[in-house]
Amino acid sequence: MIVARFEFKPEHAHHFIQDEGQNVIEIMFESVYAMIATTQQFEDYLTDCTAIVDGKVVSLRALSGKA
Repeated sequence: MIVARFEFKPEHAHHFIQDEGQNVIEIMFESVYAMIATTQQFEDYLTDCTAIVDGKVVSLRALSGKA
């Protein structure tokens, strides 16, 4: 099981999160492949996605060099 936290750009967060003013949501995935597919689908709306994979914290922002 992979737990990922998606941080949405403020101008897009309301499309994905019901709580006003919140821009982070946590989603559980069966596999890292399912997490990657979801991240790719929403990447234009994200500022970051972090997950714990094999005991290591992985950050989309850090991997993309935008950190």
